Amino acid sequence: MSTLAVIVSDLHMGADRPEAGERDPLERFTYDRQFRTFCREVADYAGGRGDTLHFILNGDVFDLWTTVDPDELTLDAAPVIEQRLEYPVPRGNTAARDKAVARGERQIDRILAAHPDIALGLLEIVELPEAERRIVYLVGNHDHAMMQPALQDYFRLRLGEIMQLDGPAPIEFPGRYDNPALALYVEHGQQFSLDSDYADFFDAGEADIGLYFLRFVGNRVRAHYADKKNGLGLAVLSELLAWTVSRASLDPLPLPPALRFLLEYFDARKRGVVPAFTRHTLLQELYAEWDRTQGQPPQIIKHALAEVFRSHEEPDFRRTLAIDSDPPHPPRNIGVRGTKRLVDWNAAADRYWKGAMSRLSDPAPGFPKLDPTQYATVVLGHTHNAIYQFLPAQRVVSGRYINSGSWTRDKRPSFVWVSDRGDPREWRGLKEYPK
Repeated sequence: MSTLAVIVSDLHMGADRPEAGERDPLERFTYDRQFRTFCREVADYAGGRGDTLHFILNGDVFDLWTTVDPDELTLDAAPVIEQRLEYPVPRGNTAARDKAVARGERQIDRILAAHPDIALGLLEIVELPEAERRIVYLVGNHDHAMMQPALQDYFRLRLGEIMQLDGPAPIEFPGRYDNPALALYVEHGQQFSLDSDYADFFDAGEADIGLYFLRFVGNRVRAHYADKKNGLGLAVLSELLAWTVSRASLDPLPLPPALRFLLEYFDARKRGVVPAFTRHTLLQELYAEWDRTQGQPPQIIKHALAEVFRSHEEPDFRRTLAIDSDPPHPPRNIGVRGTKRLVDWNAAADRYWKGAMSRLSDPAPGFPKLDPTQYATVVLGHTHNAIYQFLPAQRVVSGRYINSGSWTRDKRPSFVWVSDRGDPREWRGLKEYPK
């Protein structure tokens, strides 16, 4: 029996319910009907061929960062937000953990109520014979709270109720997906971006600095300054901050709300409300510069804007990729960064594939060491940019880097499929949906 792995990522489901008169200005997922149809087609295809289906939801399925109560989107919401900050959760602090779990349960309920077609779509896969299907949920950064075992159990339970099953839905949360038989390695990929890293991704109480920035700034900017054409407020924010910079030395004008949001964020950093994560060096430098200038915005506003809303950049990989070859050849270390490049390929794929290969041999806490030579295909999400890049990695492994793209409203939905049936050049790929 052949195995077919189908991977989708970055749905970013929020709590928009227009049919109930409840509009969420932060909602980014609008492909409910298409996703349900997609699941049915995948289940029919795998079932018709007798393949075992591994359906992989590769991170940021829920957007828990932007599923917030309406009063957190008002212009003066900083005190409300501070009262509701659940992360990070100190180890052993049961009360803090319970508070975080309770919020997560409310968010899951709101999102499932807004997107019933998601459960009905997954039901198409659940109804395949148990031995012929597996549903895997890999946690990303925007749904990192799903690392909490209690939230995983709650999601399974609620999904089972919606599907009218006799018990919880059969959803796995393995942390990472690796399948030597398919030569396939999958994870969300946020740890390869400078602005979305975790000291210990497997710690359910960890929080990304981006979560705090969105709560204090980004969510309210998007809610109040949304570009009606594409739903993003970044261009409007750029104009507001540029205007503020140009006027700051001329007239004592009132601060626009967008700048007030940014001031609140830095003030929260100064008061310790927002933890100072040492791994986020760029934001640390921004804050230090802000502090040195006594809170005066003009000197660093443009720089701050460029950093917090920039596209993903290459992280600082200085580890080596340890490859243990078969005797009689000795073990060798191959540098993953420096003047001697591992291979020559597309720069957009370079940092993510090298990072994944590095993690296989030098893993994060709680993640087992793997042999990179056994994984010909690496699939990541996170960037929302669908990429298929063949990587003739000399002396390591000939492989492929694929980014699964996203299902957000500003993108064409895409998915990855990997099979052990037939020629791998035909059975590993990236497709848009619908075709």
